[in-house]
Amino acid sequence: FLYMDRLNDLPRSIESYTMLDNRYPGYEKELPTWYALYKMHKDLNHEEEAMVYKGKIFDKYPNSSYAEFINDPTSFEKLQAQEKEASEFYAKTYEAFEQGQYYRVKMNTERAMMLYEADTALMPRLAFLHAVAQGRLIAVDTMAFALYDLVRTYPNSSITPYA
Repeated sequence: FLYMDRLNDLPRSIESYTMLDNRYPGYEKELPTWYALYKMHKDLNHEEEAMVYKGKIFDKYPNSSYAEFINDPTSFEKLQAQEKEASEFYAKTYEAFEQGQYYRVKMNTERAMMLYEADTALMPRLAFLHAVAQGRLIAVDTMAFALYDLVRTYPNSSITPYA
């Protein structure tokens, strides 16, 4: 990692990643390691070596985001743009929440839950804002049920202790 990102020493980085891959086959970071090796070899125009790691990724992890990045290099930029859009939408919704604009919060969270349902980090935070907004607009019982549902659906979320 240090050789690749900080020192920009790709040959040394390839050496380190290859040693890691050979020493610990099948370990939990195998996929990102293979992708890093693929990318570094591509960057150095080592097409044969890059194809080896591309093949490993497609053989063992064909449905991974890394395989998608290889198939469509713009997919990473698209994903980043979508994450930025979701984050900005959440920030606007949270600002409305802080200002007591609970109708806007309710509408925004309902819309966001449809648009960004795959964003597992964002969904619990949206559900929390939605629950509190419902409690302010409808009834405390509605909020209590929505918070119970949040805890049941997202038990390991960082927002769960606040529910």
